This record gives sequence, C-alpha cells and structure tokens, in this order.
Amino acid sequence: MASDSRIVSYSCLKDKFCFPVSFLEFCSLTSAIRSATRSLKLTLPGEKDLENVLLKLNSTNKLSQAASKILIGKKCTRPEKSQKKWIRDCELVDAEDLAWESIYLLPRICTLSTKLRNFQFKFLHRRIATNSYLFKIKFSESNLCCFCQTAQETLLHLFWECPITEPFWKNVQQFFGSVDLIAASQVSTLCHCLRSQRREKRLVI
Repeated sequence: MASDSRIVSYSCLKDKFCFPVSFLEFCSLTSAIRSATRSLKLTLPGEKDLENVLLKLNSTNKLSQAASKILIGKKCTRPEKSQKKWIRDCELVDAEDLAWESIYLLPRICTLSTKLRNFQFKFLHRRIATNSYLFKIKFSESNLCCFCQTAQETLLHLFWECPITEPFWKNVQQFFGSVDLIAASQVSTLCHCLRSQRREKRLVI
C-alpha cells in the first residue's frame, strides 16, 4: 500500500519493490487486502483506524497472529446465553465473580489433544447435541438419557446427574484424595457439595 493508504498499481509494485509476482498473484493480494478491510470494518483510506492496523501489522514479526487478534477483537461477541444457562443450571449465587475468560482458556491449559479441546469448547458453549435437543428438533424419537433411560437427557443430567456417571465422580474423589494437589479437607468439602447438589436436582426431577 502507498503512504496515503491506497493500494498501489501492479506496475508500481514491480518497479518499487522488485517483487517477482504475476498479475494474477497481484490481484489475489489486492483482493485479500480489500476483504480484510471490509472484515475489520475500516473506514475510508487514510483514517486513524486503518493507520493503527497498519502500524500494528508492520511492528510485529508474527503477522498472521497479529491479524488474527485484530479480526477477533473486531468480531468476537460474548456468549451471554450459554453463560446464563450455566448460571441457571448450576444455581450459582456469586455469578458476577466468575472469570469467564479464564474458564474459556481451560481447554488450552488442561490438554494438548485437539479432540479434547474441541469437546471442551463445545461443552462450555453448550453445543453438544443431547437427546433433549435432538428430540426438540425432531431428530430423535426420545428425549430420555441414552445411558439410564429414566430422565431427560440434558447436559447437566448426562455429565452430572446420571447414575451411570456417578462412578466417575467417585473415582475423581479417590484420585484427589490419593495425591497432594489440593488439601484433603477441600476434597471432602467439594465432593459433599457435589453429592448434595445431585440430590437436590433429583428431588426437583
């Protein structure tokens, strides 16, 4: 791009920068610049937004990473619906103290497996197709849990309340009790809260 933020011509690019590019490659490049400009919702050439973007891109060696952060910053929205559903389902009282940014970073911290990260991303954003949802859109014949067949298969039931899931949480309790990652008193307190919450949920059901 020229100093006035206008895209240079093909001949000017070849003469000034001596780039060995064909005319088709030049067209692809200019098309990508215009597309990025529209995606970033930039205004007319020469204005401050475009200047700031160009300065950021020119001042880094990791061009793709910088461009990705700019695009995400312009387009990303907070998933308020899924957050409200988690707060409702888990009956959280101090919901304002939740650090959602840290919660969404957990999949990247806990594992290097792409499949597990993808699963945790879907779980946190409530994008796992349970029988309750599939039955609602008439894609399943029943909304009952595929394991116990006694209750409606929601996310909370499938991963928390189902009697088939209980042995897993018992193993979790035993694991944390056998290692020194957290204090034993905290393990017992946590597991007591989990069991009491499951009992309360069952009474509601």
